[in-house]
Amino acid sequence: MQYAGGTTGVSKGAVLLQHNILSNVLQIEHWLNPALKSLPDQQLVFLCALPLTHIFARTACAILGLAKSGLLAMVANPRDISGFIKLLEKHPNINIFPGVKTLFHALIHRPEFKKIQLPNLLVTIGGGMAVHKKTADHWHALTGVPI
Repeated sequence: MQYAGGTTGVSKGAVLLQHNILSNVLQIEHWLNPALKSLPDQQLVFLCALPLTHIFARTACAILGLAKSGLLAMVANPRDISGFIKLLEKHPNINIFPGVKTLFHALIHRPEFKKIQLPNLLVTIGGGMAVHKKTADHWHALTGVPI
């Protein structure tokens, strides 16, 4: 039993087979491979600002991070946007940033986020629900990396 729907409504248990979960991890990995070719021998740093009890975090952070021998940078409270921005300031080595629409929206609308430099960011993954085009365009303009 895996939890889903927390970003779009009330969380609910969903039956997902191991095959479903691994297929999703392989899909994400296949999508990431072109961007990851620029760092063939470097350990990847995954920013995990999502609850690991939800399937998106489980696949895009935990399982994929393990599959890529990555380092998972865990964010204790991503709803504390000021604290989260301070964390990003101290750790600019993030390569993979899975997130949800509400998190991206909150970050791009904070003046202090506009000063953040993420020179190692290769990929931003939006999940949970669709990211609005306006938010995605603004994110791309600020970070140089599309969602």
